[in-house]
Amino acid sequence: MIGNQMEIKMWIKQNLRMERVVQIYLGIFLLSNVGVGWLIPLSDLKLPHDSEVFITQLWQINVLMPTVKLIELMAALMFIINWNIFLALLIFYPVLFNIICIGLHFFGSVQYSALMISGVIYLTWIYRGRFKSLIQFH
Repeated sequence: MIGNQMEIKMWIKQNLRMERVVQIYLGIFLLSNVGVGWLIPLSDLKLPHDSEVFITQLWQINVLMPTVKLIELMAALMFIINWNIFLALLIFYPVLFNIICIGLHFFGSVQYSALMISGVIYLTWIYRGRFKSLIQFH
């Protein structure tokens, strides 16, 4: 019994690091957002009229929002299964930028997504060595 408890504690310590918790949070957040516009109508979100009109117009560009939703889905799965987090961050940055811009324009703040933004900044800091290698000039 004591051996099992030690193994469980060791597993928890190895697998539930802060980095992993942030990855799972971001994955769940993105998965919950993938259905917005398809499974969850925009009218159900109770957005301000300007926001709803703008996002509806984005959906009318037939390629744009399905591509965004595909990127969200891919990044979410990568975060959840802990596969190539660096690549997940790279493909998620444009979507995050869009979320921040829409939040600033329509809501006057990014508070609704501050935890998500903090998580992305935290993971970027953890993977900063990989990002440095992208911007080094030879």
